[in-house]
Amino acid sequence: LLPLVSGAPGRAATDALPADGEERLALAALEQGHYVRARELAGGILAARPDSVPALYALAVALHDGEGNVPLALRWLRRARALVETEDGRVLPGREGWHEEILWREVQALSDLGLNEELIAAYRRFRDEYGWDTDSFEVWPLMKLGRIDEARAAAARAIAGGEAIDVLVARNGLCAMDGYPACLEMLETARTVYRVPSLSLSNAALAAMEVGRYEEAESYLLEAVRDPDPYANPWRQLVTVYLTEGRLGEAAAAAREMMTLARRLPPRMSQHQQAQNLVTAAELLLAAGHPERALAASRRALMRPDRTSHLSGTDAELRAENALLDRRIHVELAQRAREAAGLAAVRRRPLLWLDGLRHRTLAWASGRRVRPLLLAGGLRPVLTLTEAPGPQLDVPDWLYPDAIELFGAGPALTLLGELAADPPPAERMPQDVWNGRLAALAAEASWLRGDTEGCLEQGRRARRLLPRAEMLLRTRVAARMADALRRAGRLDHEAVALYDEVLASDPGLLRRLALPLPVGVAGADDGSPAGRAVRLALASPRFVAWPASPFVLAAYGDRACLAGPGGAQLACAARTDGGPDIETGTALLGVGPDDPRLLAWRLLLAAFAPRLDLSQTDLATLDGTPVVERGLDEAVADELLGPPSADR
Repeated sequence: LLPLVSGAPGRAATDALPADGEERLALAALEQGHYVRARELAGGILAARPDSVPALYALAVALHDGEGNVPLALRWLRRARALVETEDGRVLPGREGWHEEILWREVQALSDLGLNEELIAAYRRFRDEYGWDTDSFEVWPLMKLGRIDEARAAAARAIAGGEAIDVLVARNGLCAMDGYPACLEMLETARTVYRVPSLSLSNAALAAMEVGRYEEAESYLLEAVRDPDPYANPWRQLVTVYLTEGRLGEAAAAAREMMTLARRLPPRMSQHQQAQNLVTAAELLLAAGHPERALAASRRALMRPDRTSHLSGTDAELRAENALLDRRIHVELAQRAREAAGLAAVRRRPLLWLDGLRHRTLAWASGRRVRPLLLAGGLRPVLTLTEAPGPQLDVPDWLYPDAIELFGAGPALTLLGELAADPPPAERMPQDVWNGRLAALAAEASWLRGDTEGCLEQGRRARRLLPRAEMLLRTRVAARMADALRRAGRLDHEAVALYDEVLASDPGLLRRLALPLPVGVAGADDGSPAGRAVRLALASPRFVAWPASPFVLAAYGDRACLAGPGGAQLACAARTDGGPDIETGTALLGVGPDDPRLLAWRLLLAAFAPRLDLSQTDLATLDGTPVVERGLDEAVADELLGPPSADR
């Protein structure tokens, strides 16, 4: 969750503060958002007069708001404040206006940097010197420091004060500490102010998702995107809702809006959410069958972590989500390399085997980065803060089972048993949602242990209790149950229905989880290129021969197909088809365009591809590839050269 920070009531505007002509120009540039110009003017003033308080202030704000260079901005703000204070920290007579303004900007810098001890001290100085009621402001930094009792006491004082905006800020902190019920109270308070903050809606949506109320979360976010807050990109949460529900087309549309809004944010804002946006985009790209692009986005996020001062989570928790996702991406890429190696020309196979080994090694390394958080209690959710919380694994529900393998199936089942025996209060978490999620994780752990009956029992329970909206998680449970039945030699009606559901909902899941599909073979003995392609595909790790299976690899003329129960064609590849994958496949496999191995490779692509086609523009946008946006260029040009209508 994110903090709400209200404005500073009663502060004087900078044009009412004492300054000479040159200083006034620099301050006016700030007010107009012309940060480059403000910095140039301030630099010129300071070259001649190093003790100009307005120039130091203008330089600091330009660095903070215009460039996002918060540490340097804080340095100049502190220098400016020292010039309006005595050596023992008292405000110089006649300098109160500038002192208050500088101190308020210093508060914003401390907040952005997450220097919470200093931030609380600055708030209390405001209270002592300028009579501000700062209780609501202090809730968030106290919570981040783990001083939960003090945070709750500050929130209670702010709420008792009755000032609407202070009550809202305080209740937002309680929302982060107490979850869904407190978030509803926060949102009710928000609706009493002039305009409901987008941030309040986004935080309420996150809390609603936590308790399985996805339709409610979606309604909040659709309201929030009408006027998005710069610190909370509600499009990102909307991508998460749609992705959880398996609505990939709508998730892709929301992701485009997410990246568009992100590119328009000034540096100060973007450094708090850039990595989160990339991780969300990577999750979508992975689910949409583009692991290479997902990896590009994930790597960028790892290299450019967000500031977490405005998030209720910690650096370690955010890095763990990224690392867990990164691991799953590498697992899929290793599977793709293995599939290609089995079909490639002899000279290409060593390179593909090495590529698979590289991805397996990187997957192992990413998993190692998650394990410390898991061993420190990261799998034990904290739903209400009563003391400084330990680390928590905060990832989408459909990715959460990946942590079970890293933690260990045996310890995970022990922990899940403890959590089931001590459920949270029903008003905090619906019991069906809680038990359904625990059962999904228990099914995963049972599958890892080779416990077929345990996997089936827990999987059936999970699918009965989980919200319908959690489609990706439900499909993962179905895949584990189906594979447990296959390993037990039971391709019965239940197994067929489970496989059918996986192929209809998320066919790429079988590759992501490195699971095979049991298939029969038809029409592959005539020696035709399509028949040979079917035999080659059958030898890949994506299929396992099962003569009685209703899923069939079949050759129909020049086409190689995967058919489902009743003969329905689920996916086909033809020698006469065009498309960019032919050029890609010939280069990858080292074979000609008419080679049956290429047709087999294309059948594998088609059979396990999600039902979503992202354009090249989408792919380049979502993986974090730099995009030049004309609107931003025009804004900078207008600042440097004046607007187009100006008489030059």
